[in-house]
Amino acid sequence: MRSPHFLDPVTSSDRNWRVAVVCGGTSAEREISLQSGAAVIAALHGRGHLVRAIDPLYQPVREVDWNRFDVAFLALHGTVGEDGVIQRQLDSLGVPYTGSDAESSALAFHKVSAKVRFQQAGLPTPPWIPIREVTQPICDRIARQLGFPVAIKPVAQGSSLGVTIVRERAELPIACERALSYSEEGLAERAIPGEEWTVSLLDDEILGAIH
Repeated sequence: MRSPHFLDPVTSSDRNWRVAVVCGGTSAEREISLQSGAAVIAALHGRGHLVRAIDPLYQPVREVDWNRFDVAFLALHGTVGEDGVIQRQLDSLGVPYTGSDAESSALAFHKVSAKVRFQQAGLPTPPWIPIREVTQPICDRIARQLGFPVAIKPVAQGSSLGVTIVRERAELPIACERALSYSEEGLAERAIPGEEWTVSLLDDEILGAIH
């Protein structure tokens, strides 16, 4: 089996690839992932590539014959998709894949780990308090130190699942319980009003922005 590597855009742009689009999976974001996978498959077919969908719910990646593919295109969302787990499995199999490596994925998916590294890099990030259980003292601390509005969210989840914007103290217990139903740990973060932008990059090239 090939050793893991990132694809070279210089050598990969002029050929048709055998692509396994990995989508679906077992996370709470399964349906969103299936939609992403369908869009990726349509786009790759349109470019002339040979494409097959792989759903880890029915076919674990360790059971796939990867000699039939050149690359795995990861369209998974949430846990076991964006958190480094699937990346680590593909690394062990020597399968090249799209996106960030296992360590980067794991650090970015865990909101507290990501925020700590943002601070270490000198990047501004809203103040936060970890939530491990729902108690009156933790709710009082959130209200006192962060104020309102405050965002209550799972520490490891995507697509805004389990996220609540809380505007008064009485709403905190239910919001914290909701966040902890999606993840073993939650996060209270001061809500920052403003605009959201998504900017895509490939190597050093900016591909575009979505507002």
